[in-house]
Amino acid sequence: MENEPQFKIGDVVILKSDALKHFPIVMTVNEIGMGKVTCVWSSGDKEFSERTFSAEALEIYEE
Repeated sequence: MENEPQFKIGDVVILKSDALKHFPIVMTVNEIGMGKVTCVWSSGDKEFSERTFSAEALEIYEE
């Protein structure tokens, strides 16, 4: 069984469900706790969004 990824604040991540898309939403880890990871990302209009995901739903973004 694969180990759960260990994220740290500042890591660049994407949702696993976005991994095969040409332009996934790239997010930055902002907070970690209790198996949850809070990420922030720019919506393109100079505003930021923030949402909390389970760690299992995310993976490190590799260009």
